[in-house]
Amino acid sequence: MDREQFEVVDSFARIEPLLPNLCAAADADRDALGFYAEGVFREFARLGKLLVLASKGAAVPKYAGHLLFDHRFPRAKVLQLHVMPPLRGRGLAGLLLNHLRQSLTKDGFTSISARVAEELTQANRFWSAQHFYVQRTEAGGTTRNRAILVRCHELVTPQLFPPAGLDGNNPLGLTVPASNELPLYLLDLNVLFDFGPRRQRRSEALSILQVERMDFCRLAISDEAQSELQRTATPGRTDPMADWVAIFPIFPLSDQTEVAQLLQELREIVFSGKTAATLTPNETSDIRHIATAVVNKLAGLITNDTAMLNAAVPIARRFGIQVLSSAAFRPDTRQAPARRDIQSASRSVLSLDTVQSSNAEQIRTFLSTMGLSGSALASGWLPSDPSARSVPQWLVSDGYHVIGYLTWLALTPESTLSARVIVDEQNAQAQDAARILLTHLIDQLTRGAPQKILLHLAPRQSILRDLANGLGFCSSRDAHILIKVALGRLITPDTWDLRRQELKDLIDIRLSERMPPYRHPDPHIEVGTPDGNRHFIGLLQLESLLSPVLVILPGRPAVITPIRTKFAEALFGHARQGTLLPTNTSSQYRERHYVSGPQTLSQLRPGTLMLFYESLKDGGRGELIAAARVTESYQKAAKALRRADLEQSVLTADNLPDIGAAAMKTVTAFDNVFLFHQPIPLKRLKILGCGQPAQLITTRAIDDTQLQSILREGFIDAQ
Repeated sequence: MDREQFEVVDSFARIEPLLPNLCAAADADRDALGFYAEGVFREFARLGKLLVLASKGAAVPKYAGHLLFDHRFPRAKVLQLHVMPPLRGRGLAGLLLNHLRQSLTKDGFTSISARVAEELTQANRFWSAQHFYVQRTEAGGTTRNRAILVRCHELVTPQLFPPAGLDGNNPLGLTVPASNELPLYLLDLNVLFDFGPRRQRRSEALSILQVERMDFCRLAISDEAQSELQRTATPGRTDPMADWVAIFPIFPLSDQTEVAQLLQELREIVFSGKTAATLTPNETSDIRHIATAVVNKLAGLITNDTAMLNAAVPIARRFGIQVLSSAAFRPDTRQAPARRDIQSASRSVLSLDTVQSSNAEQIRTFLSTMGLSGSALASGWLPSDPSARSVPQWLVSDGYHVIGYLTWLALTPESTLSARVIVDEQNAQAQDAARILLTHLIDQLTRGAPQKILLHLAPRQSILRDLANGLGFCSSRDAHILIKVALGRLITPDTWDLRRQELKDLIDIRLSERMPPYRHPDPHIEVGTPDGNRHFIGLLQLESLLSPVLVILPGRPAVITPIRTKFAEALFGHARQGTLLPTNTSSQYRERHYVSGPQTLSQLRPGTLMLFYESLKDGGRGELIAAARVTESYQKAAKALRRADLEQSVLTADNLPDIGAAAMKTVTAFDNVFLFHQPIPLKRLKILGCGQPAQLITTRAIDDTQLQSILREGFIDAQ
């Protein structure tokens, strides 16, 4: 029988008659497939997680093979793949797998994994041919003492930018250049002169070259710069600057009517009150520099001219280009956080630390081992000067081996930021290392202004892709670049207009003019996307895409939740005095768990805002310390709580009784945590009507007036 005589069946009605033969075939090959009861196959078929290969055209279709899988967005895993022995070698297993691939790709999934015993030579040959690479090895059961190869296949990203600019992988329609389309900036002459010796800004100018050499941007000059040099040259003397600028690409500016109109508009922005006749030659030249960037659709201009820098914001809003100073590229002299030791899910300790000159060679070796070429290392992954503080570098290790590495360009203005991250997927703790690095990246970058982040991944980095997707990163046209906007702010009725402008300036996303009320658990918010279309995105999804952010719509439910100080400090890391002990496993997660009594379930519904009150018990502060949003809540018997339920909290099986003796527990998943800038003390809570002892011993709702007052007093950016 040829391949064309078979079809893939995915509906329960058609699969059910074939289940007896399917189970018999699976039982006959337990050595390769393991064992599942018929009830399991039946349940998976009902859930749409079973594909069956059946003969076509027959009155009673015959079973020929099956594929059993499970998934949790954005990852899927193959549990069983089987074809009847007489039919093997005809591409039928590939037929089943291709059907799954197409279905998952359409739904926006990023990867498929499969576990294959190392000694199954033919099976491993098949998975290798299907482009499932070996991600890591794991020990199998103790009975057979076999090694398991965990194989992974990264799904090909579909067309992400259809006419409307949107799909499930890119709900905001964000655009990002391909990896070979770097932002290009024009250099003003005052910056070019700073490359000379004994110039005050020489270190800033050299940092610009460092950034270009790492492939974060490209540099050029305008023909206006050449004209300016000729105009100011001393007759009869050789000008070394003229030779120096000749190494840069040159962009011209024509004298068409449209350009004249552009020059007039720029003059009104930069030199308000001046006419063309009253401009000095240098001021006219400055205007032409900016116009060259606009006409040629470049990223912007690097200059130290005060007038142009003062006009940077209106120029960016009107023309979409940046006017930066050379100081934007200077070394980041802020004190770097000290090394952190973090307890992993396996109870071992991982260290997050900066890369120093002492371990720079170790990082180079690690990156080379990961398959990055020398040219890749020199163009983005490693700074040419290991001491370049403008390019932060971080590593995660287990004390002996480097497991992951992160670097990004630390520019000071509000702009797009490029980061590169890689983990050793064959290491058993790769997932923990990936979470630590991504969490650290977002935490560091949202302490200042809102950021647009481009995340560059090396090939075969499915763990990072999957975790980044869960943190609000979207796919781009380039499969190895993800994009995200990190707002790092609260959006309240008082700050709605300000946040709208920030989003428009940063990514050309336009929220509705008026803040909508909270009508139901996941209201949809009107969003204008960069392609000019209008769409409606659910509140919870919007917060995830812009995370960390909390959108405080009027009427959004909120509760005050008590937490004891020993748990609060471990969960939020806000202790006044640091600790030398490894931080809890929860610190590597953006989504964390709060475990409470069964009576709190009705209060902690998805979308609800949680305000954490550190109680006075055991020397606690007696004040509100943090705000977050609920993403999920469920009840579970205390005895049935697994390690996975607790590792995102600060609880263990040993200290679980400390929160109460109730047999049932409510597990609440929450994220988008914001520590109060000014904690709200108990005295103030009493004045607001929500601080009486009976109100703070368990989770209790507060009204919208109380919520808005608390946020205005507790957060600087909520006022």
